[in-house]
Amino acid sequence: MAGADEAAERRKTAWMIYDYLSQEPLLLPLAVPAPDGDAIVEVPANEQALSNIAISVDPKSGTSALPFFLDAEALAARFPGCRFVRLPADKVLELFVASRYDALFYAIDGRWMSSSRDEAAYMLAVGREGRAGL
Repeated sequence: MAGADEAAERRKTAWMIYDYLSQEPLLLPLAVPAPDGDAIVEVPANEQALSNIAISVDPKSGTSALPFFLDAEALAARFPGCRFVRLPADKVLELFVASRYDALFYAIDGRWMSSSRDEAAYMLAVGREGRAGL
C-alpha cells in the first residue's frame, strides 16, 4: 500500500503549498524597469503587463523560470527597481501551466523552490478541489 500512502502524501503536500500561496496575491516582476530606477512599482495586471513578465533562470537546472514573490521586500531584493503585478495564486499557476517557462520559481520561508509544469497543474487541481479531497 505504499503507493496509496505516497499519493496521499503528494496530495497533502500540494494542498499545503497551494493553501500557503493563496493567502495573499503573489507578486510577479516585469522585465520593465520602474520609472525612478530605485523603487519597485506596482502596475495593473493587464494584457500588456502580463506579456512582459520577467524570465528568471532556475539555478538547479538552468532552464527558464517564471519567478514570483510573496512580499515586496523579497521582490525588491531580487529585482530592484522593477515594475510588478499582483495576481492570485490560481492565476499565477494557470499562467505558468499555459506558458513558455520551464519552471515556476519561488521562495517559501527563505527557501527557494521550483515546480515543473506538471507539478503546478497538479497543485492547481488539488487546490481547486479544496480540503475535501484530502
